[in-house]
Amino acid sequence: MERIKRQARDDEDTPSSADDALEELDKIDFDHPIVPALKGLVRWEAERDYQDGAVPALDAYRDAVDETVDDGWHNVAVHAAQQAAMVAADINDNDELDFWIPRIVDLFDQHWETITPNTRGNLLHAFPRLQHFADEDTLDDFEEVLESAAQASHEKQEYDTERRFLNALVDLRRHRDRDFTPQQEALIDSYNAEAEATEERGQMYRAIVFQRALDDCTEFADEEQIREWKQELRAANRAAIRDEMVEFEHEPSEDEIEELENYIDEIVDQAREISQNEFGGAALMFLLSRKDFLPQLEELRKTREGASIMELVSQRHMTKEGDAIPDPEDRTRPGNYNISVQLRDSVLTSILFRVLEEDIITEGDLYLYLWSVDDLTVHDIAYLTDFIIAVFDDRYADALHIGVPRLEGAIASILKARGYETASLQEGYTTPVPLPGLLNMLEEDIDEDLVEYLRFRYSDISGQRVRNQVAHGRAEYGLAAPRMCAILLYDIFRSISWIEHHL
Repeated sequence: MERIKRQARDDEDTPSSADDALEELDKIDFDHPIVPALKGLVRWEAERDYQDGAVPALDAYRDAVDETVDDGWHNVAVHAAQQAAMVAADINDNDELDFWIPRIVDLFDQHWETITPNTRGNLLHAFPRLQHFADEDTLDDFEEVLESAAQASHEKQEYDTERRFLNALVDLRRHRDRDFTPQQEALIDSYNAEAEATEERGQMYRAIVFQRALDDCTEFADEEQIREWKQELRAANRAAIRDEMVEFEHEPSEDEIEELENYIDEIVDQAREISQNEFGGAALMFLLSRKDFLPQLEELRKTREGASIMELVSQRHMTKEGDAIPDPEDRTRPGNYNISVQLRDSVLTSILFRVLEEDIITEGDLYLYLWSVDDLTVHDIAYLTDFIIAVFDDRYADALHIGVPRLEGAIASILKARGYETASLQEGYTTPVPLPGLLNMLEEDIDEDLVEYLRFRYSDISGQRVRNQVAHGRAEYGLAAPRMCAILLYDIFRSISWIEHHL
C-alpha cells in the first residue's frame, strides 16, 4: 500500500507514474474493497482528482477497514484508516474527519500491541496533523490510550515503545495547552530504567541509552541528572571500547578512546543532518558508501611489513576449533585482519544502533530502498522484508537464519540480472554457484576490500564463516544477537548498493 502511494506521489508531474501504479493494481486478482480504495488514492495523490479519486477512495475505505479488521489484518486496517483520514484532511471534509479520527483512535486502542512498530510509528507521526480536526472528547480518548500504552510498555520493559507514546503525549498536551511535566518525568524514568535493565547486555547498549537520554531530555532534566548521565556515558563508552579491544596487545589510551568517541559522534551527526535536510534514505546511502567501515587491505599490508620475523614465520590461520589451516586459495590475508574487523565492528555497530534507535534511518527507509532495486527478485524482497521485520521485532534467531542465505541470494540475483552465470551443470543437474564462487565473479569490478571482507565474514574457512555455520546448523546461539544482526543488515544493504553501482 505505502509503495503504491509513494510511487504515485513521488512523480506527480509524470502521468506514467500514476498509470504504472494503476496498472499494477489492475493486475491484482483480489476481490477486496482495499483495491478500489487504493485506486482512488492514487488518482488523488497523483492528479488531485476529487471526483474520481478522493470521493471513491473514501467510500471504499469504510468497507475496506471493516473487512480487514474482520480478517485480522490489523496493520492494513490501521494504515488504511490513517490514509482515509489524511485524504479527508486534504479536502477539508469535516463529516469524513468526524468519522475517521475517532475510528483511528478506537483501532489504535484495540490493536497497538499487535501492529508492527512501523505502522504504529506512522500513525503517531501523522496524528499531529489530524489532531487539529479532532474534537476534545476524541483527544481525551487518545490521551488515555497513549497513557495506557506507555504504562503497559514500561511494565514489559519495552522502553523505546514507551517513549514513543510519551513523546506523542507531550506533543498532544502541548498542542492543547496542558501541562506535560508528568510525561517528561516519565521519559527520564524510562531512560534510567532501561539503563539499569541493559547492564547485562553490555556497555555499548548502556552508552546508547545515556546518549539518547541526553539528546531527548537535556531541555527539561535537572542539572544533577544531566551530569550523572554524562558521567555514565563517558564510563560506558570507555568500557565498551576496552571490551571490544580485548585481542589487542595494548590497553587503549584515554586519547585513543576519546578519538573513537569523537569519530562515532561525527558520523552520527552527519547522518542526522542528511536525514533532516533530505530524507532517511539519503542518510542510509551515506552510511553504505563509506569505505572506512571496511578493513583496508593495503594499509594492513603495509603494517604487516613492519612486523617482526617471528611474527611472520609463526603466522597461521586457525579454525574456531583450534586447527591450523593453510591460507585458502593461496591468498595472503594480513595477520592483523581479524583485529581490524573487530575494531570496525565495534565502531559500526555503535553507529548503527544510534541511527536506528534515533530514527535517523527508519524501518520504512529500508523497505523503500529494497523496492527501488530492480535486479532483486520478488522472492529476495519478500525474504528481506521478513528479515527486516525480525530485526526490528528483536527476533534475532529468525533474522540470522533468514538474512544470511538472502545475502547470498541477493548477490546471485544481481549477478544473474547483469548477465553472469550463477548456476552450473554438474552430472546432468543444474547447481547454484555457492557464495565463494559468486564472490570470485565480483573480483574484477568490485572493490577488493569489500570482496575480501565478505569472504572473511561469511565463507572462508580461515575467517568467521558465518554462512557455513548457519547453513549447516553449526551456529552457536550467541551468534543470533543484536550485534551480529545489525552487521548482517548493513552487509546486505552495502553489498546490494555497491554491486548495483559498480557492476
